[in-house]
Amino acid sequence: MSVCVRVSAIESEDTTSQRPLYTTISAESVFAVPIAQPDSFVHTTVLENPQSVQDTILPPCDIVFYKTGKLEYCKILETSPTTISYKMCDYQDGPTIVVNKSDIHKIRYANGREDIVDSKQPNVTNAYSKGKKYPLATVSLIFGIVALGIIVLFGYAIPSLIIT
Repeated sequence: MSVCVRVSAIESEDTTSQRPLYTTISAESVFAVPIAQPDSFVHTTVLENPQSVQDTILPPCDIVFYKTGKLEYCKILETSPTTISYKMCDYQDGPTIVVNKSDIHKIRYANGREDIVDSKQPNVTNAYSKGKKYPLATVSLIFGIVALGIIVLFGYAIPSLIIT
């Protein structure tokens, strides 16, 4: 099966100069190709592979700029303080991709807004981390136990020896 694309020739508005005729391919993209045929010329091109013709109307996509320079055209689903999850723009039924924000430089949303991702991560404290050691705390604990021992010894033992 072959697909036909019709290319029509149009004339330049300035007829005084020696400008050649130009062809237009679509409203989105204009290719300037000089041709030497008259105004009524119509050229038909037959494409061998119809799958190579893609639709130029794409859904609006977000763009993720990685720090490595890589660009991803995607639809962002969720952002968290540490990660971003998205689906590829041309494969919406595909897997959800989750990346760390530390790998991303900025995000350009489909509506034109841009977010520059701050590389500073929030400080996460571990509840099971070791506490600080204070060397004087150990010494004061030992002196406190010795002082209690002396008080107990002089409070009960010495008076009972004196009474008897």
